Amino acid sequence: VYPPAYLYASDAAGNYDIDRQTDESRRTFGYLHWSWFLYSQGQVQDDAFSCPQYENGGAPRTNPGPEDRHWESGQVDSNNNRRPGGDTSTRVEDKQAPRMAYGANAAIVPRNKFRNTAVIDDSNCSSLARLNKWVRESELNTSRKIVLATEYFENWRAIGKSLSGNPDGDVVSKSHRSIVPFENIGYDCEYAVPQDQSGFVYGDPDLPYFGLEARRLLLERDALIEGSVATELNAVGRHHPGGDDFGGSTNFLFIDGSVERKELLETLKRREWGDRFYSMEGKNEIRLNYGDEES
Repeated sequence: VYPPAYLYASDAAGNYDIDRQTDESRRTFGYLHWSWFLYSQGQVQDDAFSCPQYENGGAPRTNPGPEDRHWESGQVDSNNNRRPGGDTSTRVEDKQAPRMAYGANAAIVPRNKFRNTAVIDDSNCSSLARLNKWVRESELNTSRKIVLATEYFENWRAIGKSLSGNPDGDVVSKSHRSIVPFENIGYDCEYAVPQDQSGFVYGDPDLPYFGLEARRLLLERDALIEGSVATELNAVGRHHPGGDDFGGSTNFLFIDGSVERKELLETLKRREWGDRFYSMEGKNEIRLNYGDEES
């Protein structure tokens, strides 16, 4: 199976309990990111997840820990702490590479909420039961190219959550997350997926710039991976030469191990993020647009 993007650790040693991942109080020990299982076991160096074209090598951890050099100006951690000063013994440090320049496709690499009970009320996304599941390689439609991972936007704030709604204000980095490429039909929250839900879309291709997803891609530094101001795909980098109105080109790693540099918009038009939200239970088909009855 493909790994989850992150887990809640049960203790400081990095142990975890898959059955207790819905309890956010377990963030006491920080996030346990997929990168940790590689560099902590000595298979790679922790700087393998950074990129020299990215300022400071990549986005900081959500919880950077006690060392000042791992923080960014204007960053706060999940406990609302700022850049270290004074007593740093209480600073949580995620088990994650210090700098992340790459994010996974959430259609394949899920978040850590493995529950099968659907909650239809989406008045508060955080109160919903999550419907993530492990994804087996054998489930994927290997007759088509599917993005596994890509580069993050070169400004770390585009991979964060603004606490005030002001992109110049305090921001919590969300570099532990994978990137959701789809929009939920009928719900603002991608996790509101009861079993009779209608699925997901890339966006309406009849709209300018290929619909809801692409027309909200920005080049600004707004904190966008969590919020309603733009699609989560705005967390994808576009800092290589070439490109369209949404910026330059980007490196994409596909499930077959190949890497291609192309425009983000091209991956949407070719539907290269998948034909299903594989990591979601329930009605997970990707429809062509909101009006389609079939995928």
